[in-house]
Amino acid sequence: ASLGSASLARPLLVELSLAWCYEATDAWLEVLGAALPSLRALNLSRCSQVTDRGLRALRALSTLETLDLTCLRRVTDAGVKHGVANLPRLRSLSLAACAGLTANGVRALARAGLPLERANLSRLKLNPSPRTFTDNMPVADDHGEMADGVVGLLMPLRHRLTFLDLSFTVPAVTDAGIRRLGCFVELRSLNLRGSHTGLTGQGCAALGRLARQLSTMDVSEGWLTQASPVQALPPVGLNPIEVRDEAFALATGGASEPVDVDKAVLGAFAAFPCLQSLLLEGCQGITGFGIRSLSRAVQLTTLSIAKTEDITDKVLEEGLTHMTRLTCLNLQACEAITDQGVASLTTLHSLVMLNLAHCINVTMEAATMLGDQLPALTSIDTSGCSRRCDRLKAKPT
Repeated sequence: ASLGSASLARPLLVELSLAWCYEATDAWLEVLGAALPSLRALNLSRCSQVTDRGLRALRALSTLETLDLTCLRRVTDAGVKHGVANLPRLRSLSLAACAGLTANGVRALARAGLPLERANLSRLKLNPSPRTFTDNMPVADDHGEMADGVVGLLMPLRHRLTFLDLSFTVPAVTDAGIRRLGCFVELRSLNLRGSHTGLTGQGCAALGRLARQLSTMDVSEGWLTQASPVQALPPVGLNPIEVRDEAFALATGGASEPVDVDKAVLGAFAAFPCLQSLLLEGCQGITGFGIRSLSRAVQLTTLSIAKTEDITDKVLEEGLTHMTRLTCLNLQACEAITDQGVASLTTLHSLVMLNLAHCINVTMEAATMLGDQLPALTSIDTSGCSRRCDRLKAKPT
């Protein structure tokens, strides 16, 4: 009743956030349609009492363009099909961590004909459904449609989506799925953090040839491999750490000596014509020659290779010193880096922000000296670095 009274006093309200409002119920949502006919953005993230009944009530909000349903664990496929899929102007939607959703709900959403441009489907577990009937709607056999991860379900949106977040979603996107993402020709931002079975040069090259507007890529917490697409990849959905050795064996053909398994993958990224930001945090198998191949990415200004055990002084010297266009660089928790590697970054004259947090073998003095030599550098995070030094050099103002 209180929500209804407040809403009636502001019938022209266009944006409403009820995030973290544990008192919000389905009854609250049932008054919104009549009380707020001009509402365009609604945030219901973590409203734990909202169920499918509340989502059905949202159909009255015919002007709604942005909807955040993050962590609504009581919402199921029925709420998506009979509620969300009936919002004719919906352009941005988050269903992140909605534990009650299956592949059926995502399929119904993709086929609804909405003008959807932004979709956050992170942390969903969309395992293939059994052949059962739920809410009077037959559950299709997903095993073939989801052979390349969730990408197959989203194909009806391939001409609309500009932003897609599939981070930590199960099943993971396969190399075939990455190739298929090339059909999403309007895509500008793609997040596959922790949700891909391994990247190949062939798959990334196919993606770049078609999705030519991609400017932001996050493929962190995975591994890079040159394995041929015809070779068997590790099982879908496994933790990258658990299968790292198997992936490396596939990529190297069982060779005992390390090779540059990342060169083809990062070289493919370098060919993306609009790529400005690339996140490779926690990726395995990165070498200096692989990083050096990224120097051909003429638009790349932001690079994160944080928490990557393979990043050493040699990688910095052979690779990063050639990436003179970088403005933001994240090396957080690269514990193999020493002062010698930091000193090699003096060629990055465009650098504005540098993260060296928890690089335990880097001293504060080395970071300060680098700041003295790079006039554009205004922000250095050295939290957790070694503090042993004879003196600190203050950067002139």
